[in-house]
Amino acid sequence: MKHIYIFFFFILISCGSSKEEITQYQSQIKALNENNASLQNQLKEQDTELKSLNNLVNLQRENDSLPQVIQELDTKRSSLRSNEMMTGFETTLPNHLPSGVLSTMKSLSDQYRIISDINPFFLKLNAAADGSCGDYMLRIEHVVTEKKGFILLKECNPEWYLVLGAGSTFQNIEDDLSGIATFYVEKSENVKVSYGSEGKKVNPPTREVVMFYSSDRIPAVFYSDEGPYKWEWIGD
Repeated sequence: MKHIYIFFFFILISCGSSKEEITQYQSQIKALNENNASLQNQLKEQDTELKSLNNLVNLQRENDSLPQVIQELDTKRSSLRSNEMMTGFETTLPNHLPSGVLSTMKSLSDQYRIISDINPFFLKLNAAADGSCGDYMLRIEHVVTEKKGFILLKECNPEWYLVLGAGSTFQNIEDDLSGIATFYVEKSENVKVSYGSEGKKVNPPTREVVMFYSSDRIPAVFYSDEGPYKWEWIGD
């Protein structure tokens, strides 16, 4: 009987130890699970940061490639011009300008380009005294200096041209006419210009003249005086 009591006592002690170990194991498992969850969250955060860094790297690569893209676009634009392919507003010019005038402008493309910073940017008129030949005046810009001005061409003789501004000086005007805000054709009978040493005011001996207005509203007139062309600031 004594041995039986000892056996039961040993079993009770063994069961008590097993429960404590199980409780410890459960605590360890819980701690491991919490640690694992924490590690998973850290991995997610690191993955998010990694994606952000990859986005920044891609943006930097795109930014680094912009100069090359700009250079390629500029090369394509130059190629289009060299191949006499017109873009933008220039595509409408063949509908308004004679082929001879367009050919002359293309031959001058290394010096001047047609621009549309004012409206209108070209005119058709009879600037000659006899009115025998139609004229075209276009808004231009010097390719290198970017100084603005105008060019006069004759329909019957497109190889002849006269540049006002755009890096060239003409009579008493500057070589840059960027300050001109608008220009238009006016009948000569409506304009008075200085004539002779006394500066007598008379109508120009032509059918039409070109009126220019600067951005501060100062007018000027361009006309032909029975041969030579003249530019005159005529005041307010």
